[in-house]
Amino acid sequence: MTDDDNLKTEENGAPGSVSAGDPSGAPEALGEKEKESPSAASAPENSTAEADHLGKNENASAGVALEKPEAESSEGSPSPFPILEKNPEEKPKKNPGDILTKALSLLSAWVQASRPAYFIVTLFPVLLGYVAAKSVTGESRPGMFFLILIASVLVHAAANMANDYFEDKAGVDGEDTLGGSRVLQEGKLTLGELKNGIIFCYLTAFILAIFIAGKNPLLWIMVIFAAFSSLFYVAPPIKYGHRALGELMVFLNMGVIMVVGTYTALTGQPNRGITALSIPPAFMVAGILFFQSLPEIREDREAGKVTLAGLLGKEGASLVYLLWWPLVWLLVFNLYLTGHLGGSSMLWVLAVPLHILVYLKIVRAADWTKLDKDGWLVKVVYLVTALSILLGAAFKPLPAV
Repeated sequence: MTDDDNLKTEENGAPGSVSAGDPSGAPEALGEKEKESPSAASAPENSTAEADHLGKNENASAGVALEKPEAESSEGSPSPFPILEKNPEEKPKKNPGDILTKALSLLSAWVQASRPAYFIVTLFPVLLGYVAAKSVTGESRPGMFFLILIASVLVHAAANMANDYFEDKAGVDGEDTLGGSRVLQEGKLTLGELKNGIIFCYLTAFILAIFIAGKNPLLWIMVIFAAFSSLFYVAPPIKYGHRALGELMVFLNMGVIMVVGTYTALTGQPNRGITALSIPPAFMVAGILFFQSLPEIREDREAGKVTLAGLLGKEGASLVYLLWWPLVWLLVFNLYLTGHLGGSSMLWVLAVPLHILVYLKIVRAADWTKLDKDGWLVKVVYLVTALSILLGAAFKPLPAV
């Protein structure tokens, strides 16, 4: 072979090799190889099938390799790009607006469960005890007043929640009944959540009572009585609210004890004057409870709950309600005559027309369940009478006897 031939051979490449710049060299080389190896063409058919099978496997492997990123990026498969790939188990970020909405909804449910519309029957007796104490001592103790008020409201809220809790468990309050705050029936709170709320309110009130009562044994007796009487209004085994004793216990707890207890905590000891002053508020709060039981007479009977209104029947309950508030006003008038209250206490006369209106609604109602919507009128009667007593006490020093 000459030098020119060697040069041509180097330029064209060795026989059977593939030029990097010419992809068409591959088939030509293969063709030449087939010609040089005729035995490959005469190979058995199973060798051809095996080669085809291997070729398919290679193609399949290549296909898997090409499709792998797409398959691995699907849900549940590991991704080769964990930084770029979104973690399927990662929880979606919470919208601050949704968090605020849920928080407000939960807060609204707890407010509904506590029934703040009735806190007026807690505010008035505590405020009356404070005004009476200030008229006697001349000292203003707003810090102690607010501690007493907060503790009293917490006990009242706990009593309302306990009423919902135990009445629901006993089957007294249901989907179609009138009583309670309805948070359980509407699915806003669970029994477990309501139970935790009751414990929180009582526990917080007890902590405040430590600072209020101090070492005064009389105040501790009042604190213990208030706590147990509020809980066992409907809680077993006592359930005195199911034994026609609701009005009596409320008379003592949210009337006498609140007025006398507040006065005692602020002055150190009670007297006969403050005891006399506590009687009208006691009848007033019992009057609200009595009216509340009128629309529920039939439901309470069916549930086995005995109330004062249920024992009296419709005619007897109507008569008792007619006389209830005039009795309160007669007591207020007597306190005015004995010098316990000033002339402003006679403003209760403004509530007389409303009381007559409520009585007429009672006697004319064929279905007493509809009286439930008239409860606000009784609250107005209570409010007008309460303001008249407060004004009478504010401008008249309370006698010691």
